[in-house]
Amino acid sequence: MSSYPVAVTLAVGAEKTTNTVKKHPLGTMAVNVFGDMFRYCFSGEAIGAGQVVMAKAGVANHDMDLATQAAAAIGATSVSVTLGATAATVDQYADGILYVNDGAGEGQKFRVHDHLAADASATLTLNFYQNDKVAEALATATSLCGLSENKYKDVEIYDVNDVDGPAVGVAVVEVADNSYFWAQVHGSCNVLIDSTTVVLGSAVEASSAVDGSVGLADYSANTDQKPIGVVELIVAVSTDYGMIHLTIE
Repeated sequence: MSSYPVAVTLAVGAEKTTNTVKKHPLGTMAVNVFGDMFRYCFSGEAIGAGQVVMAKAGVANHDMDLATQAAAAIGATSVSVTLGATAATVDQYADGILYVNDGAGEGQKFRVHDHLAADASATLTLNFYQNDKVAEALATATSLCGLSENKYKDVEIYDVNDVDGPAVGVAVVEVADNSYFWAQVHGSCNVLIDSTTVVLGSAVEASSAVDGSVGLADYSANTDQKPIGVVELIVAVSTDYGMIHLTIE
């Protein structure tokens, strides 16, 4: 349960590196000398350069109301819960979150370091990252918890017909399925533009028209998408790529 730096410094161009071996905890932040920021991700499918990616969907039988199997005192560094009717694989929730959604200790969250596999409806014990501890005691059975896989795990092309989670970044290089890579979250980025007409200097959001792209953030249409950047150069032709100053983070 080693500690890690707050952010990694990337040489310019190193953000284009992809591989099949995990080098950092998922979600690790990186920055280069120009202030461009990135998050360390794992792909759930092949992704094209310049495409917006989103978090995968949660597991319905794991995402809330899991009863604590045993009380957890203040200072505890692990918590055991009873799963719903879906099994958990080894370290499925590594780098993810256990949160207390109801009962004693509600409102807390913990960063999961590791865990063993567990069958459906069985006990799953989750070990926390170093220094992460229970601050308010949890009660047996009545403290209810949810599990969230790391949002940078198994990221997918933003799908306008099946939005599973928030936009978490933009791929800066072609990424094969089941690969680790850096997704850009801040700074100048070349991004796919959808069929709408964007406006120089105006905000854009994850598109509701073309998978993996951005479009004009149209507040007059009462959009419910979060703006993720600003058009910073010439307006790109529809379905072409253009320069966007990303502001996801």
